[in-house]
Amino acid sequence: QMKTQRAVEPLISTLSDSDVSVREIAASALGDIKDPAAVDSLIAALKDADAGVRGSATDALAKIKDPRAIAPLLAAIGDPSPDVRRGVIDALGETKDPRTIGPLILCLSDPESKVRSAAAYYVSDLNDPRTVDPLIAALSDSDSNIRFDAANGLGRTKDPRAVKPLIAALHNRDHSSTVN
Repeated sequence: QMKTQRAVEPLISTLSDSDVSVREIAASALGDIKDPAAVDSLIAALKDADAGVRGSATDALAKIKDPRAIAPLLAAIGDPSPDVRRGVIDALGETKDPRTIGPLILCLSDPESKVRSAAAYYVSDLNDPRTVDPLIAALSDSDSNIRFDAANGLGRTKDPRAVKPLIAALHNRDHSSTVN
């Protein structure tokens, strides 16, 4: 809670504690301190056996925003835990790094709605021509939040390819309440 740099080394060593809760709290605390010295240890924690620890490490790396974490986060995008995958997407989306566009687009087809929703939010925020077709496809997602993010993202692109699909989505009775 003090967020002091003096706590970084002890917290890093705590990432190898036998107690899952201790490792999870240590990762979270390192994210709050935001010291780049913790990045390598947090990257290693992305491979922890416990999803909670992996999730806390992902959140911490998102807060620290160190470019060294991008490649390991990209590797973690296939984590078996939907919560961790969502956290990875949040972390990658915040970077706005061009290397994340393809993987974030692929996450639009994740089986878990919360993962697709996070991907739609960040993909729609990228304002990159490569996102237009995937966002058009996301207009027909079963989740209204995803359709909403896709519509907003398409509007921001100002890409003429988006006009007809947006109009069609607007007229679709099943989806009209989500596209404003």
